[in-house]
Amino acid sequence: MKKLPDNHISLLTKSLLYLKGLKVQEVAQQTGIPKENLWAFLSGVEMAISTENAVRLFDYLGVKEGTLIPKRVHVMSLDLGSIRVDRQRMEPLKMVLSMYKEHKAVMLPYTAVRTTPILIIAGAARIMLMLSHPILFGRPTLNSLGLTADNYHADSLPAEYRKMVQQRQLSISDFDSIYSASFDDWNMVRIVANAHGVSARDIAGWIMSKATHGVKEDIPVEEVGEIMDAYVGALSFSNQDASMFSWRDGQGSLARTLKISMHQQAA
Repeated sequence: MKKLPDNHISLLTKSLLYLKGLKVQEVAQQTGIPKENLWAFLSGVEMAISTENAVRLFDYLGVKEGTLIPKRVHVMSLDLGSIRVDRQRMEPLKMVLSMYKEHKAVMLPYTAVRTTPILIIAGAARIMLMLSHPILFGRPTLNSLGLTADNYHADSLPAEYRKMVQQRQLSISDFDSIYSASFDDWNMVRIVANAHGVSARDIAGWIMSKATHGVKEDIPVEEVGEIMDAYVGALSFSNQDASMFSWRDGQGSLARTLKISMHQQAA
């Protein structure tokens, strides 16, 4: 890890354990570090574990060379209280974010009565924070929590994206799509395809092969909608799955979008 102030490493470790809902005994079992040594390390005795064990510990916590590993979405949880907001409980997150010069965040719609997901980009790291908070006075703002708000604010999410957030299962590409509100047709097809055990190319190929006029550039969006409905029925998709495919602008067709996307994917 990069050089940190005295006691910072143990505080950072405790913060990550708290945010990721990990117990010392569990971490000790998974890393092979004796529990007594781990407790001593968390108390500020950094020599209690060897350098090799420290590397193993931070790798388990998703930290490498002083920052969160960028090739994954780090899922964390915080409970600010059920009656009133206790901002002191934000300290573990602030400790983690102190590894970075800056960060930015967007707040997503509720996933439960008092749970709000927050997506945070810090350096190259991506964090999905499931924030529990009181509902009496509405949910807190990002600024009031000491987080830097990005310009984008999501009022709603497509059904499959909402489900992935609720299940706390986001890939890097899904995180980026939600963060930037890039809910394009190709991403929608890919998500539904994965959910039903087929490939996005299978769906795209099926749609285009069934197109009334063949694979042409001028298939009207209304016709593609009917073709997609037929495919939904063929795979027994739910109505919720089908509703993800919106024919928003009326200026093109899903078939054309998929044809372009398939070409880009192959390039």
